[in-house]
Amino acid sequence: MKQKKAVMILLVIFAIVGTIFAILGGRLLQSAIKLQKTAIKTEAVITDIETERESDGDITHTVYVEFDANGETYYGKSNFYHSGMHIGEKTTVYYNPKDPNHFTGSGNIFGSVMFVIIGSIFVAIGFGGLLNGVCKTNTKKKLRENGEKIYADFDHVEVNDMFEMNGKNPFVVICQYIHPNGENMEFKSENLWEDPTEKIEQNDIKKFPVYVDLENPKKYYLSLEEITTK
Repeated sequence: MKQKKAVMILLVIFAIVGTIFAILGGRLLQSAIKLQKTAIKTEAVITDIETERESDGDITHTVYVEFDANGETYYGKSNFYHSGMHIGEKTTVYYNPKDPNHFTGSGNIFGSVMFVIIGSIFVAIGFGGLLNGVCKTNTKKKLRENGEKIYADFDHVEVNDMFEMNGKNPFVVICQYIHPNGENMEFKSENLWEDPTEKIEQNDIKKFPVYVDLENPKKYYLSLEEITTK
């Protein structure tokens, strides 16, 4: 249960951070496009590249450029860097003709677009996960109310290698059931972040209740209340 809450909190954080990134990226993109529509494009020379290692180990680069505008030479920091940049080479900048000190690097739009893309991915993961959780809750409620309750034989516990959080894989309970028509049906539980094997053995659990949609047997809910509420 604690792990489930932790996942929900993580999804909320993803959604919030993603929204902030998307909004910030959108505003930066809008500003960059507006500037480039009115700005003058020119070639600048890279005069220096400062490299600094931050306390967390990340490396940042500050690019300094100079360019001529309105008969004068202007100096300043570029807001764009890539690993192929070298001192003495040329790079494109866009400057405000009324104030050449206000300029931007050619990669400003690209950086803004990346903010929007990263933000959108975070939003999709966060809100998608939350929506999926709500849908699962509603589905379980409907199955409990309208589904056929059967008891399936406990088969085994296995690790779900398809999902991972903080380097840890969850566990799932696998049950088997032989339908009156002779069909062998397998049911799989939701993810558990603690191995339930010991609890199952201690409580001598041989069967678990499963709520099945009669119209679509692929929709079911394997209830683990016997081990999750003890």
